[in-house]
Order: sequence, then C-alpha cells, then structure tokens
Amino acid sequence: IREMIEIVDKKHSRFGIASCLIGVLNLGYVGLVALDDSYGSNGFLYHLTRLGPAGLLGLIFILLFYLLIPAIGNGLGFLVGTVELFNTQHKKLFAVLGVIVNAIIPVSFLVGLLLLIFRNQ
Repeated sequence: IREMIEIVDKKHSRFGIASCLIGVLNLGYVGLVALDDSYGSNGFLYHLTRLGPAGLLGLIFILLFYLLIPAIGNGLGFLVGTVELFNTQHKKLFAVLGVIVNAIIPVSFLVGLLLLIFRNQ
C-alpha cells in the first residue's frame, strides 16, 4: 500500500510539461512555415528572397526559419524531456510525450532524406 500511495502522490514535473509544450509549439511552428511555403509566390519567405540585392538577407532568414529555430527547439525539448525521464520523484507522462513529440521532426527529416537519396539512385 505504501508504494501505491507514493505513486499517487507523485506530481507531474515542470520539465516534463515544458518538454511536451516545446514539442507541440515546435510542430505548430514547422507546420506554419510549411504552410507559408505552400503558398508559393504569395508566401512571406518567397518575398524575402525576391528583394533584389537584399535577397541574400532573405536566404539568411530561410536558413534561420527552416533549420536553426526548429533544430534548437527540438534539441532543447528533447534534452529537457530526456533529463526528466531519469528523475524518479515525478511522474513521467509528459516527459515521455515530450521526447516522442520532439523526435517527430528529426525522424521525419531523416526518413525524407533517405527516401530522396535512395529514389535518385
């Protein structure tokens, strides 16, 4: 009975919740950027690259929007969720969900990259 009381008394960790929230927000962000890219010539990023000599600045923004922000977000969320998985004082539900959600984008990217490589051979 004492073990069951300890399990019930455990609370969700703030780091686990943060990991899950970071993952969900990052998925939404990537979806928003992909939606903007699907608009083609009406999208925000398209206009950034068509500004004449300032088009180089647009390419830097594309690098930032498509690679750096999602990579930093997923890395941070994955790290926080993984650290929280080893904490025995809290429930692990949100930490597990955070690790899974933060792994979706990198795994999808790698699968897509492998498909691109093997289809073009």
